[in-house]
Amino acid sequence: MRAEHAYPIGGLTYSTWTTPVEASRDPAVQLFMYHARRARPAFSLRSEQLGALRELVGLTGGMPLALILAAGWVKVLDMAQIAAGIGRSLDFLEATERDVPRRQRSMRAVFGATWGRLNERERGIFPALSAFRGGFTLDALRHGLALARQTGDTYITSELLRSLGGQIWQKVGLTDESVRCYREAMKLQLEMGAWAPYAHTLCQVAAMPLWRHGDLITDRALLDEALVIAEEQKVPHVTAHVLAEMTPYLLVEERYQEALAMTAEVLELTRSHGATAVWSGFQRGIAFLGPGDLEEAVAYMTPSLALMIEEDWSGMLRVLLVFPGVILAELGEAEEAAELLAFGLTDPYTPGRLEVDPLITRACAELEETLGEEAFTASWERGRQLDALEAVAGVLAQLS
Repeated sequence: MRAEHAYPIGGLTYSTWTTPVEASRDPAVQLFMYHARRARPAFSLRSEQLGALRELVGLTGGMPLALILAAGWVKVLDMAQIAAGIGRSLDFLEATERDVPRRQRSMRAVFGATWGRLNERERGIFPALSAFRGGFTLDALRHGLALARQTGDTYITSELLRSLGGQIWQKVGLTDESVRCYREAMKLQLEMGAWAPYAHTLCQVAAMPLWRHGDLITDRALLDEALVIAEEQKVPHVTAHVLAEMTPYLLVEERYQEALAMTAEVLELTRSHGATAVWSGFQRGIAFLGPGDLEEAVAYMTPSLALMIEEDWSGMLRVLLVFPGVILAELGEAEEAAELLAFGLTDPYTPGRLEVDPLITRACAELEETLGEEAFTASWERGRQLDALEAVAGVLAQLS
């Protein structure tokens, strides 16, 4: 039906924790703990269990039934053993209670019921996808996209295009292939009248010239259009995503108080979970950095960078390191600051916004004056050779 709207549904959210208290704030952990205590009333979460809990939640993908079934094992197994059991076999997640409906007694039963509702064409896709044991890599996504095109399923094709465009941007940079994927996805979404996904993709397309060319006029208008659609469709996560992509415009124009208000709204809409929240948290750090509040800037940037490493945002990490570079410059670490700025600004996919960002241009000018032309050039050359993950790890150590 033309009036149909499709909304992707994921598992319960979870993040990175350093203490049991932090972990207990995540919806996925809250559900697991509730059912673990039903199975074993004295059960409590200890710091040494956090690694195993993180693995367990990750293996279940935050799926509520999987978490409930996993929690039942705390009566006889420790957290590490439960995570290992899930990793070995899907059949580990099975209930023994007699009053549980048959379709909810195991994850295999759930998947079996879903499989039974697929038509023959749809069933043909899944055996091919199941071969990706090493993870849904870029090549795997491209292969899945080719299969979707063969089936003629417009919705799946558009979603895989959007996913591939985003994964390339995140892991490699904003390449021409990434741009093509987004634009084709947007065209298909328009044809289907899938307005919420369209607004999400339009938001990405609107942000591209800001990242590559520094166009601050045309693309703001596209974001305004995306925001209107997202709000009309009443889809909070898309609204949050559009606002997160609007924030860099405020930062470039040094409208830091407005940027702080906008990032606060995004974090509220996302409940501080997910990729949009990570990105907005980092931008909130920049908004504090502009007026010189280094303590708050560090407080928001460092956890965002840590999560970006964990989620493999390698295509974006390099360029984002220019902002910790500005912090180091303010702290008097001139050579290290120049290296980070060089590392980000010489990336082949350096965002156009960095070329017009006043924080960056001022920092570069001040560092060259502080170090002198020869030392500044030497630091710049060293910075070009840095490794992204090592550089981020070094920054996190220094800022902490």
